[in-house]
Formats: sequence, structure tokens, C-alpha cells
Amino acid sequence: MDGFMAVESPRECPHIPKVFKDLVEHVQKFVLANPEYSPWNAITKTGLWRLLLCRIHGDNQLMVGLQINADEWNALESFTEHMRAFESSSCDDDHKMIKIASFQLQSTENVHSGLDMKHGFKPIFGPLTVEERLNKLKFKISPLSFFQNNIKATVLLYDKIKEMASCGFETSKDRSVLLDLCCGTGTIGMYLHGAGFKRVIGVECVEEAIEAAQENAAINGFTSDDIQFVCAKVEDAIAGVISDCSPTDNLIVVLDPPRAGCAQSVIKTIVACPQVKRVVFVACDISLSIGNIRSFLSHGFKLT
Repeated sequence: MDGFMAVESPRECPHIPKVFKDLVEHVQKFVLANPEYSPWNAITKTGLWRLLLCRIHGDNQLMVGLQINADEWNALESFTEHMRAFESSSCDDDHKMIKIASFQLQSTENVHSGLDMKHGFKPIFGPLTVEERLNKLKFKISPLSFFQNNIKATVLLYDKIKEMASCGFETSKDRSVLLDLCCGTGTIGMYLHGAGFKRVIGVECVEEAIEAAQENAAINGFTSDDIQFVCAKVEDAIAGVISDCSPTDNLIVVLDPPRAGCAQSVIKTIVACPQVKRVVFVACDISLSIGNIRSFLSHGFKLT
């Protein structure tokens, strides 16, 4: 890594919740008071503090995950007490005081920054998961779960996906199967199942996400006949998933790939299947998805 790296306070960022800003400052106090534990340096590969993950769901359930570069840390007990003491007022009208509901720790020696998806978080205090609701659906959220923090915006997004996935196929839902590709914890598939699809098949490569998806499906009363989840890379599983569907099924694909888009082999398999009637492409960054979109267009798909 070359160049200049700087760290700035999030206090003036209007899109970051107040409780997260307060938490950052609370952790910084401990860091500054214990200079023997230095922040992670990506160039020298030294230092302890790597990443602070904050999630707030449900009734102000605050989950905090700390990632460090150490298998053992003799200051964990004192830091845990420091975290237990944290509290922040919410921005709601009642100004309810928020404390940490779940604090978890991840140790990693990964060279690259970011969450280590191969190693889970160790609970220090509080439950392993917190709960969130999307309309009538309930979901358990873990530190590694891909789940949107802005719930109001999520409902708007999922309603639009449902509208686009359903458009033109209202009279053939008894023959329509939804393929939820890069499904994460299965939220989109479960949300759209109520639109009348006879079956949903979700594909995701993160094992913990699939385990959470299966648990969330059970919590919401779905059976394996309603929703099935496959733990594999989409490019490895897509051909088999399609071949397992009935030749008379109409396949509606929701493709929600990582920011960089999906493999070209996924697109080739989808466009080669005459059963696929529609693809709803959900882009984290439209500029990085242009290549995928052009591939669909080059095979006869049209933007709607």
C-alpha cells in the first residue's frame, strides 16, 4: 500500500447515526488511554486495533463487533467493562438511552482490511444475534449478516424489486419460481415469497449467511417446499439450480451481486435458459455494474 492515509472523525457526517458517533468517541478514549496498543498498520502489518463494526436494529438493539490483530489480549476484560459502561441517547422523540446489547470480538491475521468472512465473531457479552423486522417478517442479524441498516429505505427497495419481479406474470404465479442469487440471509426471497411465487431458491456462498437464512425462514414459518437455500458460489451452482426446476416453470431472477458485479459465467447461464422470463438486477454501484448490464443487453434482454 502506497500513499497517504488519514483518519477523520465521523462527527460531522449527517448520514451516520448519533449513537455510532458517540460509540466511536467512547472507544477512542480507551485507545488513547492505552497507547501500548497501537492501531493496525497495513504497511508494517503491526498493531492491534483493526475495525469497529456497529449495527443497530429493532428497538434500538445496538450490536458492536471489534476486530483485532491478536489471538489473546490481556486488556480484554478492562475493555469489556469500558464497553458495558457505554450509553447514548437516541434521536427519537423519547430520547431513550441506548446501551450495547451485544458485544463480540473477531481476531484475524488477514493482510487485507475488512471483515474476515472465514472466521466468526466470539460473543463477549449479550446475544449472538439481534432481531429486525421488515413488515411482518422477523430476521435474526449477526455481525457478518449482510442486512441493510436503513430499514425504511430497505422496505422501499424491496417493494420496488417485488413490483419489477411480478410485473407481467400475475396470472402465472402457480408456475413461477424466484431465483434469489447472491441472497445473503435470504431477506429478498422471503419478502417476495408473499407475492405469490410457488417457490424461492436462494444461492449464497457465505456459510454463516445461509445458516441465518435457514433459521430466519423457519422463524417466519416457511418450509423447505416454500424456500430452499444453496450454499455455493452462484457461478458454480446456477446451472444445477436451473436444471432442477421443472421445464414448465417460469423463472424470475433477482440478482443482487457484490459491488463489483457477478461472474460472466452466471450471465451466460441465465441468458441461455429459455425459462428465465425476467431478471431484476440490484446494483450497489451502477458504474461498476455496467459490464454486467451490457452483457444482458447483448443477449437480447431489454431495460425496463
